[in-house]
Amino acid sequence: MNNAVSYAMDSQVIFQMFFSIVCIAAAIGVSILVLRFMRKFIDFLLEQAGIR
Repeated sequence: MNNAVSYAMDSQVIFQMFFSIVCIAAAIGVSILVLRFMRKFIDFLLEQAGIR
């Protein structure tokens, strides 16, 4: 009984750590995509301003 409970706790902790790592990785990926998009968008605006 005690072994099963401790194993369940360990697996839950491992799952929480894995979930937090996945969330952090997703946030980093999204922020990189947003920064790239903003850079392209700013370049586009500058080109429009330069043409006009």
